[in-house]
Amino acid sequence: AAHYLFSESNKLAVVMREADRLWMLSAEGVEKDLVDDAKKDKEQKQGNAEYKVVHNMGRFEDEKDLYDAASIEGDFYADRFFFRTNGGKRLFKEFVGKWEGRLGKDELARAAYRYIGISMGGTKLAVSVNDGNNKVLSYSYTEWEDEFPDWEQKRDSTDRIDGDDVLEIVVREVTAILGKEGIKKEDIGVISANLAGPVDEEKGIYGAEFPAPNLPFFKYPFRDELTKRLERKGIDARIEMCNDAKGAVMGETYSPEGLLRDTEYGGIVIIGTGINITVKKKGEVYYGLSEKKEEIKEGGHNLYQVKDEAGNIHYAWVGDITFGNHPIERGKNPEAIKEKSGAMGREYVDLGEEEFREQYPDYPVIEWDEGRRDFEDSCSGPSINRRLEEAGLDLTVEELTSAA
Repeated sequence: AAHYLFSESNKLAVVMREADRLWMLSAEGVEKDLVDDAKKDKEQKQGNAEYKVVHNMGRFEDEKDLYDAASIEGDFYADRFFFRTNGGKRLFKEFVGKWEGRLGKDELARAAYRYIGISMGGTKLAVSVNDGNNKVLSYSYTEWEDEFPDWEQKRDSTDRIDGDDVLEIVVREVTAILGKEGIKKEDIGVISANLAGPVDEEKGIYGAEFPAPNLPFFKYPFRDELTKRLERKGIDARIEMCNDAKGAVMGETYSPEGLLRDTEYGGIVIIGTGINITVKKKGEVYYGLSEKKEEIKEGGHNLYQVKDEAGNIHYAWVGDITFGNHPIERGKNPEAIKEKSGAMGREYVDLGEEEFREQYPDYPVIEWDEGRRDFEDSCSGPSINRRLEEAGLDLTVEELTSAA
């Protein structure tokens, strides 16, 4: 018993014992156990991964029983297993979730699991509580105009709302929905953020290649900043983030009721404040053939109007040239071009039209001053509302959508 009942003040023992627990449920740890079993006179089930995982979890429960019997003061960070840190508990839940995914998880356990979903676009923020079947149990909507009265005026200008202020609204809504549903903060291990615009999932950066359209984020450390703010509220969860169109494809693929669950090929088109597309091929999210694999990204910007030799206007796809970046909008002021087109926009402004065309003869240029637009500028929600108003129709895209 002394091996398990170390003092909380013995930090080295705490870290080492907790690391050992986590190792026992990592894929590498279980594989090592199975290899070691093969070298011994094994019992009938010792070579079975499911048996090994359940056996290792059982050892944790035995330790908890010893701890309870000793009447030692101190908290258990999980309902069934003893952990001294929130970080250890979070990793443990992640490992258990992976093994339950591989070995099968009963419907009641999946229904009892909870995680937070965030969907953020240029008009509103949606926050939801979901169960292990990806079923939405509760949600809230926040209109940015209600929080920032000058949101629409500043949305497309360089004088934007501060991204930190937007993130505070996200934190407020996450904590509010947990309180509303009576969910313990420590029971949330994952928060999934689906964001409109370019996302660097590995580094946790929002507005990675160029500024997020319609939102005030450019090269913003979204994951780190959200983690810090949530931790101050007592929420220690792993933050997952991706582009909202990718998140929609994954949700429709992996949810038990998903529309793409039973097909290897399909796609999602999001038409909101902005427009984007994501497709799946052979069961996986697919972005293209090249090494960059970014030809099929930012669909609203990379489908744009061109004039053919006969003078007809039609749309052309240029994602295989821009690789997820934004075409140049000739006719806009230099700051707007740099803001919209990122690194390529800065080169265009710095080099000038002639030298830029010499260096990048194939890079797409939208003739903005001649009235040409990309697909998003023509067909996004605000654009449709503007065109309805210009036509003298007393309708909005929201009303049309509801009617449809």
